[in-house]
Amino acid sequence: MDSLHALAEWSDALFIACRSDSNNAGLVDEGAIRALGPGGVLVNVSRGTLVDETALRSFLKNGHLGGAALDVFAREPVDPANWNGINNAVLSPHMAGYTQEAGLAMFGQLRENIRRFLAGEELLSRE
Repeated sequence: MDSLHALAEWSDALFIACRSDSNNAGLVDEGAIRALGPGGVLVNVSRGTLVDETALRSFLKNGHLGGAALDVFAREPVDPANWNGINNAVLSPHMAGYTQEAGLAMFGQLRENIRRFLAGEELLSRE
């Protein structure tokens, strides 16, 4: 597709799974949400800053978007009052990628980072 808007217009469901940085904040804007249409569904499992949540909530409330499934939000923890009365959205608390294997890997990395820190070695990661 030539653009995200063209992809959204063609799609029944738009899955957002990309890196977030200063170049793509708000990537899924009002135009992309409008292009999905009243039968479309938006799924975001990557970063909340990629989606214009104000526009998303408006389109969901007014029936101009079929539904949304979100595991990430621009601000976490999310203020539940922002989503009151929106019955065509599924929200989860930033845990969709958490599996038993992922949890073991995260704790293994944490242990290794602590060991390296105490030994004065370079950390595997700082996040």
